[in-house]
Amino acid sequence: MLRKIFGLLIFPILGASVHTYAQEEYDQQIFQYINQEKWFDAKSLYDTRHDDLSEVIRLISGAFLGAYFNRPAEGVAAIEELLAKYGGQLGGQAVMYRMLAAKNFASMRAYAKMDSVFTYMLAYDAPYLDDQTRKEIRFSDRGTLTNLLTNHIGYTLSTGVLSSEMHTGIVSIPLDTRGLPGSNGTMQVGYIIHSQMKRSPLLEDYISMLENVMRDNPFVHPYKH
Repeated sequence: MLRKIFGLLIFPILGASVHTYAQEEYDQQIFQYINQEKWFDAKSLYDTRHDDLSEVIRLISGAFLGAYFNRPAEGVAAIEELLAKYGGQLGGQAVMYRMLAAKNFASMRAYAKMDSVFTYMLAYDAPYLDDQTRKEIRFSDRGTLTNLLTNHIGYTLSTGVLSSEMHTGIVSIPLDTRGLPGSNGTMQVGYIIHSQMKRSPLLEDYISMLENVMRDNPFVHPYKH
């Protein structure tokens, strides 16, 4: 998705910018690398010719490379500067960068900032979002889900086991599965390990802690297969 949209962004912005021939050459080259998903080539060019890139392409490249190489703080900094200086030229395509910023904030565990990005998008970017996007924002990591549940009216399906490190304001409610076809009202949770792999002491301690949590929860019935 990012690769396809990038190609739509670069030429309209270049047309509104004045830059040297050398800048245009490097701009086109890094654009080609990113479009072809040659991330290491793009990073090498970005690192060695950083000052030779035009400002807008430097910021766009920094946003993508920050996300790809797991440098969320650098990615956020590039996105914030890009939106501040070129948000008007980006138009509706700025939504993509705000989504990228939210992803980076989640990686940084800056959940309040991530939440503010989503709040802004739902308030001001609605015309650029399709119906499905306006209705659903999906995440799979526990930290992001926990923060969204704390600050919004929502739900998620899980085992219902709550840990002490989770935010207040979240309750575990047993799901009534009566009448649902193919459901016996239970959720099987486990782990897979290679038969020839020896479990480390750290893993043994972790499994022991999980078993203790399960024993303390009235809705969980541990078993071994």
